[in-house]
Amino acid sequence: MNSQDALHLSDVMDRHVISVQADSSLAGMIDTLKDRQAAHVVVLRGERPVGMFTERDLIRILRHGADRSRPVGDSMSTPAITVPASLGLKSGYVQLCLSRLRHLIVTDEAAGVAGVAAECDFIAPLATELRKGVTRLDGLVEPDVPTLAPTTPIKDAVDRMVREKRGCVVAAEAGRPVGLFTDHQAPLALARQEREGTLTLADAMRGDMTPIAPGAEVAAVIDQLAVNRLGYLPVVDDRGAVSGVISQSRLLERVRTDIQAEVAARQLAEDKLRRAEARLKATLELTPTVAVQWFDAGGRIQYWNHASELTYGWAAAEVLNKTLDQLILSAEEAARFTEVLREVARTGKAIGPMQCLARDRHGRQRWIESTAFPIPGDDSGTLVACMGIDVTEREQAGTQLRQLATAVEQSPESIVITSLAGDIEYVNEAFVTVTGYSRGEVIGRNPRILHSGRTPRQTFIDLWGSLGRGEVWSGEFCNRRKDGSDYVERAIIGPIRRPDGRVSHYVAVKSDITEAKSQEETLRRASMYVRSLIEASLDPLVTIDSRGRITDVNQATETVTGRGRAELIGSDFCDYFTEPERARVGYQRVFSQGSVTDYPLAIRHVDGGITEVLYNASVYRNQRGKVEGVFAAARDVTELKRMEAELRELATTDYLTNLANRRHYMACLSEQLTLLRRNVTTTTSVLMLDVDHFKRVNDSYGHSVGDLLLRHIAGLLREGRRNIDVVGRIGGEEFSVLLPGTDLAGARTMAERLRQAIETTPLQHGGQIVPVTVSIGISLMSAADNTPDCVLIRADQALYLAKERGRNRVVTAPPAGAA
Repeated sequence: MNSQDALHLSDVMDRHVISVQADSSLAGMIDTLKDRQAAHVVVLRGERPVGMFTERDLIRILRHGADRSRPVGDSMSTPAITVPASLGLKSGYVQLCLSRLRHLIVTDEAAGVAGVAAECDFIAPLATELRKGVTRLDGLVEPDVPTLAPTTPIKDAVDRMVREKRGCVVAAEAGRPVGLFTDHQAPLALARQEREGTLTLADAMRGDMTPIAPGAEVAAVIDQLAVNRLGYLPVVDDRGAVSGVISQSRLLERVRTDIQAEVAARQLAEDKLRRAEARLKATLELTPTVAVQWFDAGGRIQYWNHASELTYGWAAAEVLNKTLDQLILSAEEAARFTEVLREVARTGKAIGPMQCLARDRHGRQRWIESTAFPIPGDDSGTLVACMGIDVTEREQAGTQLRQLATAVEQSPESIVITSLAGDIEYVNEAFVTVTGYSRGEVIGRNPRILHSGRTPRQTFIDLWGSLGRGEVWSGEFCNRRKDGSDYVERAIIGPIRRPDGRVSHYVAVKSDITEAKSQEETLRRASMYVRSLIEASLDPLVTIDSRGRITDVNQATETVTGRGRAELIGSDFCDYFTEPERARVGYQRVFSQGSVTDYPLAIRHVDGGITEVLYNASVYRNQRGKVEGVFAAARDVTELKRMEAELRELATTDYLTNLANRRHYMACLSEQLTLLRRNVTTTTSVLMLDVDHFKRVNDSYGHSVGDLLLRHIAGLLREGRRNIDVVGRIGGEEFSVLLPGTDLAGARTMAERLRQAIETTPLQHGGQIVPVTVSIGISLMSAADNTPDCVLIRADQALYLAKERGRNRVVTAPPAGAA
């Protein structure tokens, strides 16, 4: 095989490609051309190549001043001819010739641009063919090439090339060549000229090539064309004057026919081989269950049939040239498989069948039984074929059978298999342990050897009735061990069926529940005992889950709420309190803190009655220590609350008049003085009242009437006060009224109204009318008062002035600090 036959376009293409998007502007493309110094541009839509701007396209745009705001895609004239980078060199050259273009766009596996292959890229790789096919240069020279002075403007040189349809001009002085300017250089020169101003041939020409003299060797011409990559060389006569040029296109034409014939012959051979291979692959593709793959010497997949796609879930297009460790085998299995491939290739003999554990695309494990054998390959070496069958179900069935046998034998439950007649055919080790009988003692015998006589006869009737109908039966037996001790076991007995559905055997799975029965009875008794204690409690008891739902209650809870157990369980704990949100906060606090003590709540009975309670609650946990809920006990404190209220009333109320007593009244004065000091803008007044001639009433009517008179006055004071006012009895016949938020004028109005009410409302008792008047002193409370007594002293002084001035009147004390 020639060295050229091993080359591909990827070996010769120009990888430095300038590309623009089809919707970009011509102006942008030309700027890119100037910056990157490129002679051709690939046009893309997204990642896909759709055309090219070649040297000639760019010359046309730069010469004629086209509208550069137009999109690139509207101006390109060259269609996109794309070929894969893997295409052979000679096949690529044939494709270039057939397209009648000077460039091919070379694409990668993803159809993206990998490079550009131009005519000049084929000179060096085809040098051997050129040396064989070209022996003389005479017929290759193109005479009458345009010859211009180096000072000629670039624009004029390009115009001459276009007008005469030439690919180059020769710069000459005195007829001798000094440089070469080609259409490959023209786009960049025109672009430079736009940026730098007018250029001449001397600024853009190539002057480093050697002109071809008469008698030059063909090989030298080929080598120089390959090096300068301009596509042309100047030719001189014996005197050194320009006589023409030699182009790479004319040179390549000499071998084009031979290369096309060679490529065509190769394609015919490849077509024949492909047809044979297609027949073989068609046969393999129709194999529904045998997965077939071909591998090269490196273990890379070269063929993957339809059965392989079904088995592993990978499409053929996705796996080609990949190795099995990338797809279906672990590193260890892949290494073992690689050794098999090497051994098959080395010996030429088949290896198998062998098993390996693979995985499909979704990670599911598959057991594969396969055989590897050699098949003739191409010049790269022998291929190895592998034919495999998915035996996963067979392996799983075998594994499951082994697992089942192990599970049955090691099961802690007694397992017995009998014939339809009831004769024992199999028992496991647990049966031996529980009953005390060895396998040899029970095989072939009936399970009635275990009967104790304590199992009810109806149990056996039900058992055989269920089995006769082909159903599974469950129940309990009281059986007897070999040593004569009795035990209780729970049994599940059912039929074993053949594939055709007929019953062939019976299987019994039995658990020794003797200890469980004993524990169950103990637990039942303990539960009843605990329940009796709960129900005996006079306090309401509840359990609550984490959502605040009631899970259990006692009778006391039913009584205090007026609702039955069925209604309470499952309902919201908070619904039965006067303050549901406070109840919610309470049980949530138990869950967060573990317990609460003496948490006050009020339970509302269904008939509206209220029971004051204090709750003590804590969390309770299961055997694993996890909190399952809250246990709460409520203590009825209604009577205690009533007694506390009575004690508070006794401690703060005057026993005779039911007004505030002196101690409580002084406490109210003290509290008001504190508030006044915090907010000095407020005002508070105090009245001091004394019953006029009270001793005369006692002496004339008796002390009992005197007490009635005091109660009478207390009632009038209570009727005349505001809700915020405080009335107190601070002495025998002395009363005081605290007036928050009241100035002296308001206090005097209040005092006069009270004085008149008392004067006009005498006490009537036993047919007697007892007239009564009071004297009243008024004082304004001051934030400067050291104690509550200060304001009382001032009010008392005003009271005595009222007495001195004739009683039954109101006197106001001067403000604190006044002279």
